[in-house]
Amino acid sequence: MWPVRPSPGRRVTRTAGPWSLWRKPDMPRLVVEKGIDKGKSVEVAPRGTVVIGRDASAALRLGDMMASRLHFRIEQREDGLWLFDLKSMNGTYVNGERVQEARLKPGDRIQVGETLLTYVSDEDAEEVDTLIGTVISGYKVLERVGRGGMGTVYKAEQLSLKRIVALKVISSEHTKDKTFVELFLREARAAAQLNHPNIVQVYDAKGAEGTYFYSMEFVPHGSVQDLLSAEKKLTPERAAKMALQAARGLEYAERKEIVHRDIKPDNLMIGELEEIKIADLGLAQSAKEASKIEETRTVLGTPHYIAPEQVLGRPADHRSDIYSLGATLYRMLAGTTPYTGSNVMEIVQRKVREDPMPLNDLDPGVPKRLSELTQKMMARKPEERFQKVSEVVEALEQFLHAPPATTISAGPRRGSRPPIALWVGGGAAAAAILIALIALFTGGDEAPKPPPPPDPVLPAPPVVVNPGSPDAEEELAQVYFQQALDFEAKQLKKDRESSIEEAIARYQKVVDKCPRSSKVDDAQARIAALRGLLGRAAALGDLRAAERADAESFDGLLKRSQDDLPDPALLRALASESTARYAKVEQNHPRTEAAQRARQIQEHIAAWLAGQEAAAKRYAETLTAARQDAAAGRFGAAIDRWTAFLKDQQAAALKSPFPDGRYGDLLAAPLAARRIEEIRADALNAFQEARQEANALVAASRFDDAKARYQQVIDTCGIPEVADLARGEIGAIDKKIIAKLDAERKAQEEQERLRIQQDDALLAQAAAAVLPLVKQYDFAKAVEAYRKATGALSTDRNRAAAARRLADLECLARLKDGLIRRVNASEQTRDFVRHIRTKTQSGEISGATEDRLLIQVAVGDSGGTAELPAKWTEFTPKEYCALFRGRWSLSAADLIDLGCTYREFGFLEEAEEAYRQAQAKATDDATREAAAKRLAELAPGADMGPGATRETEAERRLSRARALAEQRRYADAKLELEAILKTLADTEAIKKARAEVDALLKDVTARIKSEEDKTRRTQRLQRYKEVTAQELRESQSRRREVAARLPLIADELEKRYQTLLVAMAWQDWVQATTIGEGLRAALEPQIPALAANGDLDLAAAAYAELLRLDTINGDKIRFDRHAKEAATYFASHTPWVGRTAPALAAWRDKTFPEGVAEMKKIKAEIESDPAPDLLWRLARILRSDVPLRLEERQTLRALSEIQPDHKEVSSGEVLYRLAENAIAFREIPHAQSLIDKLKADYPECPRLKPNATTGLSPVDYLLRDCARLGQLLGFIKKAQ
Repeated sequence: MWPVRPSPGRRVTRTAGPWSLWRKPDMPRLVVEKGIDKGKSVEVAPRGTVVIGRDASAALRLGDMMASRLHFRIEQREDGLWLFDLKSMNGTYVNGERVQEARLKPGDRIQVGETLLTYVSDEDAEEVDTLIGTVISGYKVLERVGRGGMGTVYKAEQLSLKRIVALKVISSEHTKDKTFVELFLREARAAAQLNHPNIVQVYDAKGAEGTYFYSMEFVPHGSVQDLLSAEKKLTPERAAKMALQAARGLEYAERKEIVHRDIKPDNLMIGELEEIKIADLGLAQSAKEASKIEETRTVLGTPHYIAPEQVLGRPADHRSDIYSLGATLYRMLAGTTPYTGSNVMEIVQRKVREDPMPLNDLDPGVPKRLSELTQKMMARKPEERFQKVSEVVEALEQFLHAPPATTISAGPRRGSRPPIALWVGGGAAAAAILIALIALFTGGDEAPKPPPPPDPVLPAPPVVVNPGSPDAEEELAQVYFQQALDFEAKQLKKDRESSIEEAIARYQKVVDKCPRSSKVDDAQARIAALRGLLGRAAALGDLRAAERADAESFDGLLKRSQDDLPDPALLRALASESTARYAKVEQNHPRTEAAQRARQIQEHIAAWLAGQEAAAKRYAETLTAARQDAAAGRFGAAIDRWTAFLKDQQAAALKSPFPDGRYGDLLAAPLAARRIEEIRADALNAFQEARQEANALVAASRFDDAKARYQQVIDTCGIPEVADLARGEIGAIDKKIIAKLDAERKAQEEQERLRIQQDDALLAQAAAAVLPLVKQYDFAKAVEAYRKATGALSTDRNRAAAARRLADLECLARLKDGLIRRVNASEQTRDFVRHIRTKTQSGEISGATEDRLLIQVAVGDSGGTAELPAKWTEFTPKEYCALFRGRWSLSAADLIDLGCTYREFGFLEEAEEAYRQAQAKATDDATREAAAKRLAELAPGADMGPGATRETEAERRLSRARALAEQRRYADAKLELEAILKTLADTEAIKKARAEVDALLKDVTARIKSEEDKTRRTQRLQRYKEVTAQELRESQSRRREVAARLPLIADELEKRYQTLLVAMAWQDWVQATTIGEGLRAALEPQIPALAANGDLDLAAAAYAELLRLDTINGDKIRFDRHAKEAATYFASHTPWVGRTAPALAAWRDKTFPEGVAEMKKIKAEIESDPAPDLLWRLARILRSDVPLRLEERQTLRALSEIQPDHKEVSSGEVLYRLAENAIAFREIPHAQSLIDKLKADYPECPRLKPNATTGLSPVDYLLRDCARLGQLLGFIKKAQ
């Protein structure tokens, strides 16, 4: 195998020879399927090595900051592709398992930080993903669109609904883990709860035979990460709009108590109108399940975007999603993530300890308001962020729509603890964060143990002071006050009155025990603050009690009215009772937050009740109208009514103030959905009734009435599924109609066959009846007998056959009657010759009757005469026919009759001559056409038609076929034999001679093919010689132009190298050897300097050509010398050691000798017949195995001229190779013209298709070489 073309993006100083740098197909590739470098790929050459990492020297350079500079290495060995981790900081994972080394197989997934790569072999690419093209559970898998840690996402078609969806299929390595499968299915269930324009809609979740998947909405325009990979960063307005849409989706999820936990650019999908849809709920958990997850202390999410509390393993709530959305917005605005580092540890350490750089400091183009908003979303402490997603929505809307005047505070929220309490709490939190980080990053071996959790409520420890101290009271006050502060900071529960009262008692102790101390004022201030907090706690307790009672009442109402709308009186009673509860809270705790919420709830319940009453009225109206539609069979119209009602109800639904969603959706909505399903069931029942009626009509053969019954269903039903069922039944009836008609047709055909069989028997009888009469030349009786025998024929076909045979007999009778009339004429006519000579005598015809001739002969020497009778039967058929030749001047009509007589008795050549004379002698068109028609019947293979003499016909035709074969008229003989087998195979004559007929047909067919093949080979060989000679002349003309430009190359080494390549292309081995030695001598003193500059590519390429030249010349001594020099010069040159040297050795030892042997064998065959397939095989060998460019050019040109429709010619491949060949000869203008022709004539040529990774096609690479070599040789002017 030749050395491969360098991967896209890698620098190549010079290009090697025309055969040494072309990439061979079917090399393994690593493709980035996920991450910032999505779409990049790298190929691995045979026995080659590539390194992947962030360093500039890596073959595939990654932008992922969690990748090490040299992360892992890929080696192509004899037993496959191997991966070796290069002591990376964050590890290399293959199919989810961390590895140090691993043997890869096609389809394996390699994870590096946030980057996912897949190993793909071009040769096996179609086999890697076996799901593509299959149907699973009603979904046809179309293509793979992405992969993740959990599974693979496919584009698919849901066959039942004819819609495009996305399928997320769990990876096979995870299906064995029941816990993981449960997490996968839980993800689907959680996502299915969400129905919002800014959330990817989940449709279905299934698992069967080890394959688990869920279907969801297909979003066609990729993710925000894909957009950022292409555009780096977004404008502030565009980024804010995208973040606003994502926030609206999270706001909806917050109402459903679902936390996403992994918001990042990869999980924000872009719809048709650039609307944002949140995807990948693989880490979402309901609030009820969150505590179970957090017990595992597992950090879930992506390090760049997860919140600090997730890093520390603390509970995650909606504020964690707010942080992740803020980090995503930061990435969209800044073009970089908020924190960077060389590894995961460094990133999360900075995330926990530092605030990100403000956006407007990083980029002054970011508005300050948007920068402050993002900073607040990313506050390290959850309590310092927005507390609800709705606040984020409001802030983003204000930024997008309000004038730039408002700033967003990042300070403490209203109702926060006093500064001293925050300071104490902040210190404890900081300590906990530090301890958790040390444990997380060191594994716990060297980290100090965290402090034990605080006791629920601890009594104040005894206080000991110095009674003799003048400041004893002040010291005691300081101790009491600090104890109160510690209790408030660590143990206070603001929603429990007992806890607040305990805190008040501790501060009161300062006032009571130390009334003269300086801490009294501070203690009284804290007491006042806590008393306010106590009031708020009491209010909150009453509010929660009211909410619990309200929830019980609401649930009870729903249970009593599951099948219909609740009674209006019950609804009003529920609303009145609930409103009274909340009014009491508002009355008992005025001017508190609880009172404010109670007021809001009362207003909401009133609005909800009004909506329910309006919905109940509309529900009753819709129910009446839908029932009328259904009764009339208009089920689709009934469903439309309920669908419109359901849509209105959903639009009118209120945002519930409670987590369980009560007083939100209108109660009529689920009932409307149930009514729709009931109508669908009624429609199916109505269809079944219609089918029973239609089946009865079909049984009575009333097919049209049955179809009309189904058409009635189609016209009135209005439900596509039911209408499709009816159409299917109509199709089934049509098949029954066709079957019935087919049966009737077959019965008619059978009757027709029986009539034809009877007619055939009559024709055979008629033929048998007239045959003796024809042999006796009694044609008049034969005509009467045949007419009588065929009078009962009943089929048109046989009547026509009988008419043709009767016409023939009438011709025979008419000719004989004409002779008798002329013989018996009373007057002698000059134009009638009476002299006749028989076998025994000669004389003059004196008379004739139907059964004999009278011949007057001389008797004795006296001159007397005697009249002797001669019966017609005494004449042989040949003698009988001769009676009419030269007897009188035959007219055209007579000649036609004579031709029929000849034909009757088997003299086909004489018949043909008679017909031709008639055609020439005819004076009117009718006679001329009649003669032509008779003549056509004698053509080889023509159908002479059935008649009374089929046996005679068979004998005549067989004789004619033998004669044609003897005359080497093989084509005519074949036509005759085929006609015999087609029309006369059932005759006794052919049955007896069947073996002879088959053998003769086989022989003449073989002779025809042999002659055709010989002619074709001769023409092809002549054309081959002409084309190769013409190509050589044209090439020599172009050679002179190239030879004149080679000396113009300024670089001496480059000039010698290009001259060597041209000489080798022309197969001028002597000149090439001389030029090669000169190039070697020029290179030798410059090798050290080239090596020092790292510029050994040209020298290595030159030695590769020298070694190839030595191999072609068979000069082993020179080869060994050059190989030894190359091994010394290029010992540190990676491309030479890794690719060129091993490839040359394999080519010299195996490929070249085998190619020479095969080339000689093919050339020997071409000398007798240059068949297209042979030419293509030779061209392939001459391109690579035995690099003879001149002969390759001539062979390709000959193939394109000899067989333009050959698949390699018609696909454009031959033209592509001719262009490639022209570049090898450095005929740049000629190569450019061939490429232009390829683009114009073969636009579908695979060589024009761009690579999915590089975006370049093989033709693009040819154009690059044309541009470089064109400038080098002066064909193209260099750009100034």
